[in-house]
Parts: sequence; C-alpha cells; structure tokens
Amino acid sequence: MNFGRNVVIAVTGVSRMQLEHWAQIGVVSSSVKSSSGKGSRREYSFEDLVQLKVAKTLRAHGIGLPKIRTILRFLRKGFLKKSSSNGLETLTPLRRAVMAPPGLLSCGALGFYGGSQAITGLRYLTNGIDTFIMTRDPHEAFNALKKEFVFSLSLEDIIGDLKKDLCQLIDPKEHKVKVNNMEFTVLLTPDIEDGGVTVQCKEIPAAISQGDNEQEAIDNIIDALELCLETESLLKSEAHQVQ
Repeated sequence: MNFGRNVVIAVTGVSRMQLEHWAQIGVVSSSVKSSSGKGSRREYSFEDLVQLKVAKTLRAHGIGLPKIRTILRFLRKGFLKKSSSNGLETLTPLRRAVMAPPGLLSCGALGFYGGSQAITGLRYLTNGIDTFIMTRDPHEAFNALKKEFVFSLSLEDIIGDLKKDLCQLIDPKEHKVKVNNMEFTVLLTPDIEDGGVTVQCKEIPAAISQGDNEQEAIDNIIDALELCLETESLLKSEAHQVQ
C-alpha cells in the first residue's frame, strides 16, 4: 500500500515544508515514487512513514539532522530484505514487525532483548562503549559514564500508532446531507495515494464526486445530487409527455 503526501502529513505530524526539505537533502525521501517535476506526486511506503515519524520525534527532542541521518541509515538496514542461502528473500525482524498487524507486534518481533533485572533493582544497557542505567520512566535512561540523561524510542509504539492512525484515516465515513428537502447518506473515502476525498451517495450511486478535503467533497456531492435529481425529473417529464 502506497501513501500520498496528504496522508503522510496527517499521520506523521511532519509539516509540508519539512517533508519537502527532508526529501531534498536526503533525510527521508519517497521510496516508491519520487517527484519528477512540477505536478508529479511522491508516493511513500509504510517504511517511509516509520522513518518520518522517528525523524519527527527526534527533532522534537532537539536531535540534529546529521545524527538523525545516522539513526535512519541504521533503521533502513532493518527494513532491507536479506537473501538466504537457498536464494530466497527473507524478511528482517524489523520488517516482519512492520508488516505484522498491530496486535501481533511485540518487543520480540522487533528483535529486542530484555535482560534480567539485577539484584539492586537497576537495569543496565550497554553498546560496548557507554553504559546506561534504566530509570522508572521507560523512555528515559541515565548515561553512567557521561552523567547525562538520554531518551529512548519504542519502534513498537511508533509502528502501532501509525497503523492505528492509518486505519482511522482510511475508513469510510457516513455523512447525512439534505437536498430538495430530502435526506441522503453519502460515503466519504480518503484517497491515500493521490490525496483528497471521494464521496458517493448510497441511495443514488450515480451521484459521485470528490474534493481536496471532506467539506469540499460534501459541497460537491450536493451539487451532484441536485444535478441527478434534476435529470431524473426531466426524464420523468419527457416520459410522461410521450405517453
């Protein structure tokens, strides 16, 4: 499933300007389809959305773009497919987690290892260079060597939140409209690839329209319904005259 710019902005919280700037300088670009000139559309994968959400969160904590690039390079390695000995492609643990339904996500699926708790009640993490002591806040750790606090990001939470937000965003919504003193039910469906909203009347399926947003789509479907009702009235009038 590919995603257009409007959907990407809505679920990641990245601004339109950030999205364009990060693509231009190579922080996060659209891996499915890049912009090829004026009027062309970028298309993003779910993996791109995860990277954008991570980058957005890191920037909110004051992390600079050079460090974010390094982190995202490591993250992208987790998304890459590895070839097995028999020549078939297998998925890395991170990519399996991305493709799994939210209910199946777990720290194990992400390839993380939770060490046993020390007798003192403290939990330690190390990358071979620095030693970190886990605090009561699951998103914060203390660097014992540099005597400074660092924060952690849960990819499980980011992936789960993105999936939940996408489900809420793409689910069709029903809306009631009144035309010529008659009430109709219309179905609003976001276009996740091209952006905008498609709308169709349940009672008169021939009445279909779209808009850049929900309100514009509703206004357009009202116009379409008025035209359908007017056409139906003219056809009935002509049929009556023929008889």
